[in-house]
Amino acid sequence: MKLDIDRSPPKSETQLIPLINVVFLMLAFFMIAGQVQKSDSVTLDTPISESESERKPNPITVSITIDEQIYLNGVLVARDELVSQLKSLIVESDSTPPPHILVKADARLAAIRTRTILGILRDAGIGEVALATLQTLSSRE
Repeated sequence: MKLDIDRSPPKSETQLIPLINVVFLMLAFFMIAGQVQKSDSVTLDTPISESESERKPNPITVSITIDEQIYLNGVLVARDELVSQLKSLIVESDSTPPPHILVKADARLAAIRTRTILGILRDAGIGEVALATLQTLSSRE
């Protein structure tokens, strides 16, 4: 007696392989193209805030590291050159109203050091400056 046994694989497995291929292709695409926001050139540990105000787009960024190095839009500048470089960026932007200035100070930096830089900006006639912070979960809800 001869039994007729079908040795072909079940159809459910053969239909699953293209689905797995598509999922891995999508995973690779989102990993490569996943950076939505431009990352900062200076790594800072920013302080936490409960403020609900939104940041204005495309600000001029002044970053202050823990060792008090000052970066203007990601470029290292000396403290005595900060005001002149900042004013030249404002003139180059040629926008009305003047561009928004965002100060990103490391959270571990003493507040008096951050205040000194803000005082330099104020003395230079730069009135509107925002201090970057991270929002807490309670302020996002």
